[in-house]
Formats: sequence, structure tokens, C-alpha cells
Amino acid sequence: MSLGKPPRLDQVFQKYDPPVYFVTLCTNRRRQLVANDAVHSAVVEYGCEAARRGIALGRYAILPDHIHLFVAGDVILIWYRVRVLSEL
Repeated sequence: MSLGKPPRLDQVFQKYDPPVYFVTLCTNRRRQLVANDAVHSAVVEYGCEAARRGIALGRYAILPDHIHLFVAGDVILIWYRVRVLSEL
């Protein structure tokens, strides 16, 4: 289910050179699985590895049933790395 784009994102994206992506990863059936130290460590590891590949991880929020990320860089590499992160 998509709730649309929050109106404040237009203001955020005006401050950066494109492309900056706002990514949301949701758990299956909104199960509360991701607000824990292991997932936080995986996001930090993703950010470190992504930086070596020219992808920038910006602010992120880890909630019980989903994760929000701001990422910038090559869209193909971002998709691949986020897919790896989502398989944890």
C-alpha cells in the first residue's frame, strides 16, 4: 500500500544535487522485526560498504516494522545494496 510522497520531501530534495532517493523497506505483513541492534549494525555496515562503491547513506530511521533511508549515487548499485540489506 502506498500512501504517496510526503510533501516535505520536495523541500529536502531541493538542497541536494540529484539523484537522492528516499527508500522505505517494510517487513512482510508489517511484522515488528527490525528495531534491534542487529539490524542497526547491518544498516551501518551497508553505509560503510556503500561508501566504498560511491553510494552515500544519509539519515535513516529504523522503526519496528520498517526502515527509511536517504541514499544517493548510482541507482543500480543502490538497488542491489538495498536488496541485500532487505534480505537480512
